[in-house]
Amino acid sequence: MANGSACQEEHFKNGITNGAEWYELEGGMQDFNYIYSNCFEITIELTCCKFPSPSVLTKEWEYNRESLLTYMESVHMGIKGLVQDENNNPIPGATIHIVGINHTVKTTNRGEYWRLLLPGIYNISANAPGYNASVYRNILVKNDTLRSTTVNFTLHTLKQSSELIDFDTSNVVIDLSHWNVNVDFGLAKSNGTVAVIHKATQGIRNIDSCYRTRRIAAEKEGLLWGAYHFGTNTNGVIQANHFLNQVGNTSATLLVLNVEPYKNKIMTQKQAEDFINTVQNVTKNFVMIYASYNTLKNYSTPFLLKTPLWIALYNTQLKLPPGWDKWVLWQYTDGKKGLWPHGVNGVGLCDRDKFNGSVDRLRAFWPNGSLPLL
Repeated sequence: MANGSACQEEHFKNGITNGAEWYELEGGMQDFNYIYSNCFEITIELTCCKFPSPSVLTKEWEYNRESLLTYMESVHMGIKGLVQDENNNPIPGATIHIVGINHTVKTTNRGEYWRLLLPGIYNISANAPGYNASVYRNILVKNDTLRSTTVNFTLHTLKQSSELIDFDTSNVVIDLSHWNVNVDFGLAKSNGTVAVIHKATQGIRNIDSCYRTRRIAAEKEGLLWGAYHFGTNTNGVIQANHFLNQVGNTSATLLVLNVEPYKNKIMTQKQAEDFINTVQNVTKNFVMIYASYNTLKNYSTPFLLKTPLWIALYNTQLKLPPGWDKWVLWQYTDGKKGLWPHGVNGVGLCDRDKFNGSVDRLRAFWPNGSLPLL
């Protein structure tokens, strides 16, 4: 069998086949356990004979004993650990994500988890409803079948909304790009997310690879959708047309220009104004401007000061730069710095944003309604 040619009607390279490629089977336990539990199963067929004689069973066992034992030992390769709260209580049902692998596992009632992984370096996150997400980066998994790499998580309980936001603001907006992986908008919505602003384009050619599929997924969950363009030091009109070609239906989409340094260069005031004018003339929607406090100090032209403002500032309190007297969104954390919470269930650590008003006012504002007050 190992040579792949023992069976007359079948040929398996190196004696191995993918079950789904071999034949279809509905209701198989292997697929069910892989999707709905932390169990990973394979089927090992030692011979083409389905009903071997009892007299050959001992011989087959001796042929394959060491291989089977070595295979069993390999279950220790990967990671394992506990997920607990700040009081060392186990958190059942917490989700463990491996960045770049589209399959998660969940903790048991005792907060335990385990995950088979090949040797390598991984970024690993844990999240659970009602808790802030936690991420460990650059975890080394060795080629060691004797012991797993232990990665324990402590998740901190989400504070009540009155502790997180000002009385007249709403902490319900997140902004994402392809750098955010394993995104589950259903979980994010259940954790209070109302709106998502996602990177669509950059410069005159670049397109975010996750934009289109995530737009469909977010709108399916009933989330408000926004799109931003990462501006670069090139022609503003060409950038605007590139953005318009990729953004999709703009009738219900909040449109944003992101101005920040890129490779030691930054979009000029003129390029930003040309971009905004072009997009607004085509869509009849206003365009917001996103930038940091320090960047905005250099973009206080009469035109831009009339543009709805989304400011990035990771301080405990919001402060507007000279010339700006109104704001719509405040990006208060990049997932590491700034006020809590730094993440959201279904996404993990990410950029989070406060809206200047109630959720009802946010819905009325999106994407082209009246601006919030100061």
